[in-house]
Amino acid sequence: GGPSCHEPGGTPCNTIAVSPTWVSVQRSSATPPAPAGGTLTGGRYVMTSVVLFTTDGGAGPTGARENEAFELATNTVQSVVQREVEDGGCEVSREAGTVTFAGTQLTYASTCPGGGAGGMSYTATSSTLVLFQDEGGLTRIVTYTRQ
Repeated sequence: GGPSCHEPGGTPCNTIAVSPTWVSVQRSSATPPAPAGGTLTGGRYVMTSVVLFTTDGGAGPTGARENEAFELATNTVQSVVQREVEDGGCEVSREAGTVTFAGTQLTYASTCPGGGAGGMSYTATSSTLVLFQDEGGLTRIVTYTRQ
């Protein structure tokens, strides 16, 4: 189970179902793998692992938990993210946007609520997407599995 989550007011960017599975964020002192690019198959994906690669030798759970799901159709994506917050509750965010893939780089541009854009490295197979994110100078690798 997870904390009690509440959606923000207003019109949501999408109504896709949240993932029922919470993922514990892990630390690893190993060397992160290199992104390989690839072709992502459209469909629904859910977060299945989050690993923060540390430089201080720390390993194990961070205590944080998240859950995320997204739906990809051609170059459009809709996502819903739930994150635990310090007061024991949870925040929910929903987005919609466009995504392009070139080499090992994924580029995202938010169309709802708008304003957000960015890029990151990735590896894709027919059933998984692995995103390589920068988190304070450390590598955060998030794996999603196609449902």
